[in-house]
Amino acid sequence: MILVENKTKKSIAFWRNPNQSEIYTTGVNKCVISTHQQEFQQSGFVFKPFEYTENSYYFIPFEKGFPQQVHPLELSDIVLRLSNYNGKETQLSDYLSAFEQSMGLLQKNDLQKIVLSRTKQTDLINEGNAVLFFKQLTQHYPQAFVYLLFHPEVGCWVGATPEPLLIHQDENYQTVALAASKKNTKESHVKWSDKEKEEQAYVSDYIREYLQKKHISFSESLPTSTPAGNVIHLKTIFTIPKKEMNPYIADFIHNIHPTPAVCGLPKQQSFKKILSYETHKRELYSGYIGTVKENNVSVFVNLRCMRIFSHEALLYAGGGLTKDSNAAAEWQETELKTETLLHVAKQME
Repeated sequence: MILVENKTKKSIAFWRNPNQSEIYTTGVNKCVISTHQQEFQQSGFVFKPFEYTENSYYFIPFEKGFPQQVHPLELSDIVLRLSNYNGKETQLSDYLSAFEQSMGLLQKNDLQKIVLSRTKQTDLINEGNAVLFFKQLTQHYPQAFVYLLFHPEVGCWVGATPEPLLIHQDENYQTVALAASKKNTKESHVKWSDKEKEEQAYVSDYIREYLQKKHISFSESLPTSTPAGNVIHLKTIFTIPKKEMNPYIADFIHNIHPTPAVCGLPKQQSFKKILSYETHKRELYSGYIGTVKENNVSVFVNLRCMRIFSHEALLYAGGGLTKDSNAAAEWQETELKTETLLHVAKQME
């Protein structure tokens, strides 16, 4: 049995990479803080909260120097003992207040885009079924990065994120511009509005400008519709040769994140307004999370996630606002995104 409780000083993470079946763990180990220059020269599990502005990150070294594969049946040996609920569910009135303040800046062109998030409490997931929930997510969302993380300070988190920040693929690295959201109706042709195309183009432009500024060669796909559970997004894939990207890995992650897909433009102004307008802390939501192994980096923007407490959990979801946004539609988009995880949770009842 592996007992994970809120008074422990050590951390542990479990994960399953996209389009793979194997589940891995760090093993129980002490989490450290590393600078971005150190971080990507070691092997371990990395994560960074959205609000964490320091040039450093949380890092869990692999207990045995490499990730250990876990048989799904072994997950039943994990027992969680977590803290009591101390989250804050976003009220509609608070969201509308933040929306109105954001629209004022967008209409004046002080901002081009800002991403507002919200939280939603659920009692469907708790310390007793969180591990089973993680296992179910690995089966329901094969194309996502699915993880379960415990850290004594940031708590216990589980998620299934569809958005790579920078991932290693054979002799290349890939990053994506993922934005705009619709309900996944499984239709062969999806019609995107000008507002949604603009929202996604901001992210593509942002990544492209960085790569061009650094004189890094890359190829770029056309924006295409891509499903992520019950939601569908517009996605552009940027492919960069490994030898071109290697010298810039730490710089890329430090400077690109948070992208306009989770923050806004201009970045610093949007970031400050998010901290001011939102009534909750995002913590690990829209930060990044992933692994470094043998100098190969695979990190993801932490979307479709929740923090687990002893008897309930707090979900996080957000959406991008431009000057053409509608409050009711944006709130409904966040509802749709929370259903990605809640759909699986409801099937466990």
